[in-house]
Amino acid sequence: MLQKISKMKNMHHDTDVESGMAVLDGLSKEFVAILGIKHLELARDPDFFRRCLDLAAYLSQHELKSKKERRRGFLAHVNWKFRINSDHLALFYAKGAKLGQTFNYHQKCAIQLLFDRGERNVSTYIAPVL
Repeated sequence: MLQKISKMKNMHHDTDVESGMAVLDGLSKEFVAILGIKHLELARDPDFFRRCLDLAAYLSQHELKSKKERRRGFLAHVNWKFRINSDHLALFYAKGAKLGQTFNYHQKCAIQLLFDRGERNVSTYIAPVL
């Protein structure tokens, strides 16, 4: 993938391309490692590669979250997308309702994020209910 992008150097400033390629290479390796696959086969569309390079150039100009935070965020998104924790959340809400505790929309979003990220420190996500 990066070889095709490097051929597009004439479309962008060289330093933007190099820093963007470094970011793109690092993020793609990280993605492959998180998924536990051998390599990543992406579409061969030149427009796709140009957009990847544009995104990587943008990201190279900003401080990224730590690798640990990116990994947890990715896994949380997968958990949310495939509703992996839906049974656990339903049980949590049912037990809370039996005890007379209900949650508003914002609290439910925070609770779902807590479940999806596998957080153990609840206080950073949920404000105390007064």
